[in-house]
Amino acid sequence: MPITANNTQITFNDNTRQVTAYPTAAVQNRIMRVYEGPSVTANTTGTWPKPTGLKGIQVTVVGGGNRGGRGTPGVPTPSNFNQAFGGGGAGGTAIRYYPAPSIPGPQPYRAGGAANTSSFGVAPLTVISATAGNTGTAFSGGTGGIGTNGDINIRGGSGGRAANLISGLYNGGVGGMSSLGGGGASGSDGNKYGGGGGGASGCGIPGIPNSFGLGGVGVVIIEEYY
Repeated sequence: MPITANNTQITFNDNTRQVTAYPTAAVQNRIMRVYEGPSVTANTTGTWPKPTGLKGIQVTVVGGGNRGGRGTPGVPTPSNFNQAFGGGGAGGTAIRYYPAPSIPGPQPYRAGGAANTSSFGVAPLTVISATAGNTGTAFSGGTGGIGTNGDINIRGGSGGRAANLISGLYNGGVGGMSSLGGGGASGSDGNKYGGGGGGASGCGIPGIPNSFGLGGVGVVIIEEYY
């Protein structure tokens, strides 16, 4: 038999039918709200008000990146990284969708500054969080932070390892990359405007402490669907 269709169903040639219509309550609009740590030393906290007419939200939290390591004066050798450390790790990421009926009311959020955790929600809602990356060390970059309780959880990238360029001169490791952006290049900060990238360690020169970059701030992104 041929495939036929009318206003209520499709009938296939094996006599099976499709009668499921596209939902009339489909999402028609989206609003995105972004909250960032105000500086590398502070957190942004507040309360998200549950709007009327909401169908659901998708929330992304990214922890702050951490700073690159800083070496101390001394006389380096090929096996001694005391002049340039590894880069800082990036913040982790957690992403979760919440249907509107599962959200009991207004919810707190925290967008961490550098080296701080970001989070969304309070019990009985499932709380998602993302920790900061770790500081670079003398021999390796700092490990990235982790996301918890998301539908998707992403570990932040680790900072780069310090490298011996020539005898007595060391290049610091770059900052780790987060899910939203890159880390700092040698001696520079991670992405400051949300995204939680790690800071980098600077070059090391005998007898001179090397510089380091600060990690990027964390961020909370709330996408509202109507």
